[in-house]
Amino acid sequence: SGAGRISFDLPETLDGTQCSVTLDLSYSVLPYPCNSPAVQGMVDDLRSVTSSYFEVVQLAPLSSVDMSLIYGVSFTARAGLEGDLEQFREMQKLVRELWRYLASQDVALVLRSVENYCDYQKNPVSSLFLLIAQVTPDGNIAGNGLLCRYVSKSNQILEKPDVGVSDEAADDYGEVISTSLDFLDKGIVNPLLLKETEDDFTEIYNTNEQSFSSVRCGSNKKTVDNGRV
Repeated sequence: SGAGRISFDLPETLDGTQCSVTLDLSYSVLPYPCNSPAVQGMVDDLRSVTSSYFEVVQLAPLSSVDMSLIYGVSFTARAGLEGDLEQFREMQKLVRELWRYLASQDVALVLRSVENYCDYQKNPVSSLFLLIAQVTPDGNIAGNGLLCRYVSKSNQILEKPDVGVSDEAADDYGEVISTSLDFLDKGIVNPLLLKETEDDFTEIYNTNEQSFSSVRCGSNKKTVDNGRV
């Protein structure tokens, strides 16, 4: 899956204590075929990130994070194996408490990175990352976190956020949505347990062959057309 390492200093405490955090990064998900150019791009991206200089910017409440501004394949972050075994164990303790704090406060740690600090002083282009603690389904702190790319001012946002639609006739659509989705199973998504059948894909294909101007809903063939149900 590839691996790399980053380091950054935490802000200094009131008594003058300052800790340096070292994290090992790797990919836990490979969304492309192994022989595709996209995988080589992921490897190059990991090399670029792990050769960059990182600094702490601020904390961000997870409720305020715009998920549409997170992009790319996230990195799994674990305590970095650096120095001897005793130093590694101390780093594990430090990183574990970092995850515990981020999870208990429901916040992400915002990090800024630059590939070359000297060049940054001349041409201030940087990247933003969110460091997020991972929590198990039963609410316990996992042994790792996620490092996610977040849009920075050097990126171009191509679309403005949707400002919303009129609430007119919302009740009719609300009933269709609720009666359609209420009977779906609800639970943790485990891709290894999701069932895929040929009939499912046949139905999807046939649906896509229909006109985009109307949508068939269930056996009653109720049609959503021109804003009417």
